[in-house]
Amino acid sequence: MATHDESVVEFEFTVTFRDYLRLVYWHSFRRRPVLGPLLAGIPALAILVLAVGSRRGHESLSGWRAWALGLAGIGCWLALLAAAVYVPARRAYASNRAMQGPRRHRFSREGVASESEMGSGRMSWEACWRAFETKTDFYLYFANNLAYLIPKRCFASSQEMETFRSILRSSLSPTICRLRT
Repeated sequence: MATHDESVVEFEFTVTFRDYLRLVYWHSFRRRPVLGPLLAGIPALAILVLAVGSRRGHESLSGWRAWALGLAGIGCWLALLAAAVYVPARRAYASNRAMQGPRRHRFSREGVASESEMGSGRMSWEACWRAFETKTDFYLYFANNLAYLIPKRCFASSQEMETFRSILRSSLSPTICRLRT
């Protein structure tokens, strides 16, 4: 549920594992642009090696066998890559009771106030060094591995979302704040 006036937006919600997993995948692959091409390059190199091997007349790696082996290798690599992110995220979510419980965030031009059954705190906008909007969420980074996750499902209307964007735009510099619209 979200409430707002002209300069304040409040959310009360519970972060689901699906919300958290989206953040983890986004943080792992979108925020670090070098990681994606590097990881994609390894299977591409394997295909290239197999294709060259099939052209040189190696009977065991000829024709469709080389390509089938290459595609199977890519499938295994992608499954392993997804599991390498999913399994630690599942463990982190399961072990963090504060993340699983209801929380309340209050956003104003002064900063962010957070409250849950585990505690409360305030952060000024000067401490925020990155803010991103994705198709489904807002991510506000206060440290490299500390992000406030605000799912868009928390907004009751597009007007509330626009008020939230307005607070972000007026509180953060354009180089820090990357919003979709």
